[in-house]
Amino acid sequence: GPDEVTHRHVRRAIEEMLARGLTTRTLYNRVAHLRTLVPRAFRYRDASGESRTLTNEDLGLSNASRAGTKRAMRD
Repeated sequence: GPDEVTHRHVRRAIEEMLARGLTTRTLYNRVAHLRTLVPRAFRYRDASGESRTLTNEDLGLSNASRAGTKRAMRD
């Protein structure tokens, strides 16, 4: 269930989606949904035992552009 999803699962899923060629922005949007569905999966303890939160930067998604690629329809 959702309680069994860990930060390692999230990292692996992002790596697989990147390998499939999905854009950074698409991954950014998917991660946003995952954060809502399984917030616990984004929390972990580092080597020193300190509680940390998995960030988009940690996932290699910090450079996602908000510039759209679609064009407005003309009349």
